Amino acid sequence: MLKKFLRAIIGRKTEPQSTQGLFFNDNHSAFEYACEYMDCELVGNIPLPAIVLPGPEGKDPVITSSGCQRMLLKVCSNDGGFCVIADTAHPNGPRLRIGDLVCWVPFVYLEHLVQPGVDQRFGWCGFVLGTLKPTLNSSGWLGDQRFTK
Repeated sequence: MLKKFLRAIIGRKTEPQSTQGLFFNDNHSAFEYACEYMDCELVGNIPLPAIVLPGPEGKDPVITSSGCQRMLLKVCSNDGGFCVIADTAHPNGPRLRIGDLVCWVPFVYLEHLVQPGVDQRFGWCGFVLGTLKPTLNSSGWLGDQRFTK
């Protein structure tokens, strides 16, 4: 009880500099850092950061008949990223725009989606769970807004 009271009055101790995190100026800088310095192994059900790219005719993600958003993503990888088409996990959430940093989770690989000469990773299907802030701390990327039912 006394500890809670003191924290309320004095505030929490600041964390050491090494655990406060990295704050990037923009989403593209955060994405490039992730590609260069982080483990970006593509494994089913393991989230990866991705950035929303312009869709057909350079437009933002489109809204499907289910209310979810469909978009072209560049997913983080150690070779600078690869493209996939993805939907949001649920219809309710932020309206995505070109350049947004998002959390993409691959769940199944569909070989028939990949044409000869196309990056094999294009066959991964997954969902966007939410947006990410361009902030990386000791537990991972800082989440922003989630998609819900």
